[in-house]
Amino acid sequence: MPPQHPSAPSPGRLAVLRGPRPPQEYTARKITALTANPACSRRAALDAAGVDKALLAQRLGHEPRFGQSPFAIRREQSFEALVKWGGYAELIRLLREQLDVPVEEAAVADLTEVGGDASLAVRAGESRRLLNRLAAGADERLILDRPVLTLEVAGQTAHVIPQALSHRTGGQFYVVEIRSFPAIDGQANPSAVAQTTKQAAVSVLALRQTFTELGLDPKAIAQVPSHLP
Repeated sequence: MPPQHPSAPSPGRLAVLRGPRPPQEYTARKITALTANPACSRRAALDAAGVDKALLAQRLGHEPRFGQSPFAIRREQSFEALVKWGGYAELIRLLREQLDVPVEEAAVADLTEVGGDASLAVRAGESRRLLNRLAAGADERLILDRPVLTLEVAGQTAHVIPQALSHRTGGQFYVVEIRSFPAIDGQANPSAVAQTTKQAAVSVLALRQTFTELGLDPKAIAQVPSHLP
């Protein structure tokens, strides 16, 4: 059993543990990684403090053994560009074929920056404004490209950025994660698909928190399926 702590450590104690470096920003990928070994109290403390664990391992003489290859990164970037080409034409096709949504086209709101400002705070504010409009029934045919959502993790505000949020379809909002996997015998790597599903679940949690803060009904958010086709 992991040790039981009567209370969470204070921000001051976490800052002392972290040292002079700023805390690591949480992402959906990093939040998902927290589930890999939840019983490890040391890792929990390092994550709560925002310690760069890869840098810490290097300082202790242990070079990281894993990492995404440049080829895989380029492949994923090319696949994402393909899905987004023509105003998310491929995504709209999937919405028609997989969700039976009778839509031929949709507008796209690019949230990688807002009026030339790429700060997370400004992007998060604009994402919330557009979500409010969509939930109210305005701009139904709108896809949010790279919206910024927030989620409280270990006392920190994490910024979660899914590739897209689809417009409201059938009264539901859908989180979109775009990932490219090599297929063997027509099947993607199950562990890679499971990892992506977990990251999508983090985005759903962040979207549910945003809906709650905006006074919207979280039940309007489609859940991540337990299995994928």
